[in-house]
Amino acid sequence: MKNRFLSLTLLGCSLGILTSTSHAAWQLVDDFESYDTGSTGVYDAEGLFPYHSIAHPLFRVYADTVEDGNQGYFVDWGTRDSDSGAEVWVTVPIPEIPLGSTGTIYLRYQKEGDSNTWHMGATDLEAGRSGNDTGGAVTAWGDNCTILRVNTSTILEAHTGGTYRESVPNLIPSTYTWYQVWMVLNNADEGDQVWQVYVQGPNDTEPQLLQFNPDAPTSTLGFRRQAEDSLKFLVLSSNTNKSPDVNTRDVWMVDDIYVDVGNANIGDPRVGEDDIIDPFGEAQTWRGFTAQSDGWVDTGAALGWVWVNEAPWIWIDSLDKFIYLPDDQPFSPDSTGSWFWVPQEQ
Repeated sequence: MKNRFLSLTLLGCSLGILTSTSHAAWQLVDDFESYDTGSTGVYDAEGLFPYHSIAHPLFRVYADTVEDGNQGYFVDWGTRDSDSGAEVWVTVPIPEIPLGSTGTIYLRYQKEGDSNTWHMGATDLEAGRSGNDTGGAVTAWGDNCTILRVNTSTILEAHTGGTYRESVPNLIPSTYTWYQVWMVLNNADEGDQVWQVYVQGPNDTEPQLLQFNPDAPTSTLGFRRQAEDSLKFLVLSSNTNKSPDVNTRDVWMVDDIYVDVGNANIGDPRVGEDDIIDPFGEAQTWRGFTAQSDGWVDTGAALGWVWVNEAPWIWIDSLDKFIYLPDDQPFSPDSTGSWFWVPQEQ
């Protein structure tokens, strides 16, 4: 292969900023807008809803009572046998967060009352679908790798250190109010697997990192069960707490589920926003530029977005090709120029 030797003056570079989202990609799982709710709330056009793990007609898509024209995933215990104390589990397939990778699950939730127990979390266990009842593996608390819940105490809690810990200070979600939630997951293949929770409520101007455990507040939480594979499913569940006098099973709703694989991202995916953070260690850098956990680097007006995991071969996204940037060539935010090689097309 022949190579051309090219010169680049960084200040005069006109390649611009990458417009592709491959470097920090929110992937929509479901916004629940494509389903027919009917007049009272039903399943999809075939009479089934695709995320059931236990057949029950009270997980359904329903019209939002807070935002006109919006639909969400509605959890209703209104006609459940009040003495059964049974649980309903739903497993929602998500873009997989591999072992050794960080990822973020985003969703919104609201509740219509304080008398319910609901949970959300992530798992690496498989759970397929067959008709309306999957018989999936995720039908027990121990199947979850992470769990975030609101119990009948009405306080948001997370499972860490072998038990549920209350948020500090206590976050008590208001009724008929949408909250944004970011679950930032470090699915490490070695060492501790940890996660963090960010919440933005109606009075917050930005996501708030939550702490849990009043005895020893911490924002970095341990997995309930160590994952042995990619995190594959968002788990949603609700139960009656086996006490109809305490729990009258008020409904709760989730909406706008997104996943970013490879990044701790607390941007708002509904508006295409990325806000990449480094919550679990020192920030990664490449030649003075901040590097994302998946190897993408924004060099600004120099080369735009580049991928550096195969350095000194650097992928230039706006060129759609690799270049060779020798280690001894100066290239940093303060550089005024550098030399690199571009493979000649045959």
